[in-house]
Amino acid sequence: MGRVLIACASADAAMAARVARALTETGEDVEIRRKAPALKPEKDAFDDAVRLVFLWSRAMAGDAAMLREAVAAGDRLTVVRLDATRLPKPLRGAHAVALSAARPQRGLAALAAAPAASATTVRKAPPSAPKPRRERDHNSGRWSALVMLVMLVSGVAWAAYGYIYGKPPVDLQAVIAGLRV
Repeated sequence: MGRVLIACASADAAMAARVARALTETGEDVEIRRKAPALKPEKDAFDDAVRLVFLWSRAMAGDAAMLREAVAAGDRLTVVRLDATRLPKPLRGAHAVALSAARPQRGLAALAAAPAASATTVRKAPPSAPKPRRERDHNSGRWSALVMLVMLVSGVAWAAYGYIYGKPPVDLQAVIAGLRV
């Protein structure tokens, strides 16, 4: 078996030790990290781990660097939810296990039984991998709808003015004649 890396916030160190003990009993080599990698050897430790167990809690929610490492783990990631803090979108598709302080044995058993990533799924992206294209902004459809609405309201106001006063507010034929060169 390969090495399992447990990533947690400093406030969750006691629960990380408990998870490490449970995984060690199953025969896994476990390491705990309380901060995101800042140097290349630390980054390599995250990348070389066969499995990344990410303890998610309110304390971890503000750590963007650790969240990036969790997202980069891909199929190797197992999220352990320690409280009711909602998972961010990038982590919602990952394998998740709920671990409560009231009944930790059930969650620890589920974590120990969770499938580890196979050697074929553990891949590093090449360093020159192209960045994914940005998807189209959803607000562009709203802007075009707003422009169409303004044009419709303007046309209705123009017709209402012509109906009430008997003539349009601007003589369009004179304007068009002035535009011709």
